Amino acid sequence: MAAARRGDAPDGAGGRGVPRRRGRAATTATDERPGGASPGAVAGAVAPRPPASPRAAAALIERPPPALHCRGLIRLVAPAALDRIWRARRPDCTREAARVAAFLELLRDDWFAVAERQHPAYHSYADVTAGIPLARCGWDDEDLAAVHDLRPGVALLFALAEAVYEDRDYRIGLLDELRSILPDAAVDRVPIDGVPRARLRAALDGGPFAGLANFADWIARATGLEHLDTCFEDGVETPWTRANLLRLRGEWPRARAVLDRIDALAEWLEADEAHPAPRFDALLTAALGGVPTITPDDPAPGTAGRAAVDAPDGALAQAGGPDD
Repeated sequence: MAAARRGDAPDGAGGRGVPRRRGRAATTATDERPGGASPGAVAGAVAPRPPASPRAAAALIERPPPALHCRGLIRLVAPAALDRIWRARRPDCTREAARVAAFLELLRDDWFAVAERQHPAYHSYADVTAGIPLARCGWDDEDLAAVHDLRPGVALLFALAEAVYEDRDYRIGLLDELRSILPDAAVDRVPIDGVPRARLRAALDGGPFAGLANFADWIARATGLEHLDTCFEDGVETPWTRANLLRLRGEWPRARAVLDRIDALAEWLEADEAHPAPRFDALLTAALGGVPTITPDDPAPGTAGRAAVDAPDGALAQAGGPDD
């Protein structure tokens, strides 16, 4: 069959298997051309073909092939880096994954935080072509439903922040759990619906406890920063435009500062695990508009407050829970 596909005569026909050409007379050795396709045929095969219709042309412009689309995005963001990124190679990665990983690395280093997979090998062009792959750090329903698994400092912030659900059951359960590490008198001072966000901003903005006001805005998705007010479960995509890129680059330092203030305040609340009550009481006092006895700015936080707020009888149980 192979000989038949090539145009050769099978054994027993046309001269015992001697190759013959279809549709033309035999030639002598002097005018025989090399086998294979002609240069014109090769050029025609590799030349780009126009779309079959105007509608197909429009579709090609609106939805270019993934690799071509990715090249265009790199050119939009950093044209000088296009060649370097397109030549990127990484161990255990396909060429596609290596290019996308290098592009995301450039965005992270020069622009803003981006969403990245656990291993670069999992990246594909779709990770960037669907929309700007910014890191979306907003709270989703699953995060809010898992408040009992929060790290201790964040759980204390959550207890003081304005409720994000109308249903009070989850807050009642959270406050009851706090009674295992805080005196009843401290927990009883916490408003059942938390402290309103407007009141927190008025009382805490610009001060050492501003992280609590930031945290309340964060869980309510009211920071005004896209990185913090959206999550992946929203299913939204931010279009690739120069205006969006510049806006996100301007917002990210502010978002990073918000997260840093929240983390610093949570760490301060956790610093004295054996006696968390004085620090929590100081934060609650400040949130309600009072003057706290200690603040995170004190040279030795917790020392003065421990005498002002007595711990309950017996050693306080250490706050538990995995890191968020």
